[in-house]
Amino acid sequence: MIDLAEQRAALMADVAVFKKECIELWFVPELAASYSNRDFFSYSIIEDDQVFFMIEQARQLWAFWNKAKANAVPEGSILVTESEIDTFWQDDEEPENCVNKERDFNNLGDCLEIEDITSITKRHVAYLAASKVYGTWVTKLEAGQLKKDYFFVGSREECEEIVETNKSLYPSRSGANQ
Repeated sequence: MIDLAEQRAALMADVAVFKKECIELWFVPELAASYSNRDFFSYSIIEDDQVFFMIEQARQLWAFWNKAKANAVPEGSILVTESEIDTFWQDDEEPENCVNKERDFNNLGDCLEIEDITSITKRHVAYLAASKVYGTWVTKLEAGQLKKDYFFVGSREECEEIVETNKSLYPSRSGANQ
């Protein structure tokens, strides 16, 4: 069970953040200063842990602020519009078979007999960013043989350096000494 004192402390901390963010708005400092005889942000916590501001404008700001928080994109998340979402269908038994248009469904059934049924996953994806990268094999010389060690992915310049290093490991293969 949540401790009421902790819940109240969290609510008071939320009010403190609210006050700090409000003071950064262009009109709030002047509005708050117009209440010379009392604190613009004076409030009470009433039943059901509701914050009640004594001044109507502060109460309205609190309502706007809470509504904005409720509609905000959570930190660490991004907002994607529906137009940025694509759909494709992928054969579960042979995942390399996929189509992105309903008119291409016949391709998913190419290897099926009339009485066969296959499982297909309909996927919705959003491509957020794309960047060009390059890849090449990093090699090693083993018993006089050039062997693939691992596949490197990075910039074109990095790949070109690796290719040059590969050539230097086995010059007769690359024709570098001819």
